[in-house]
Amino acid sequence: MLVLTRKPEEKIIIGKKNQIVITILKIKDGCVSIGIEADADTPIYREELLKNKKHSDSTAIDEIETSVQKFQIDVSSLQDICSEE
Repeated sequence: MLVLTRKPEEKIIIGKKNQIVITILKIKDGCVSIGIEADADTPIYREELLKNKKHSDSTAIDEIETSVQKFQIDVSSLQDICSEE
């Protein structure tokens, strides 16, 4: 791990073509505010969100499966109605 000391308004540049630029915005009460500049296709995550991602993914899959089942029931009902006419 590379450890750097930075002051407010100083930057850290990652990548050969300035792909990611991290700017220290302020330091107050033991908290550091940073700004991150990166290409739109570069995902940036907070660690705690990644730790919860597995739980979120399974919840999202359950919701999608429920929606698909409901859609299948709705389509089936619609087909029944159309065949009656």
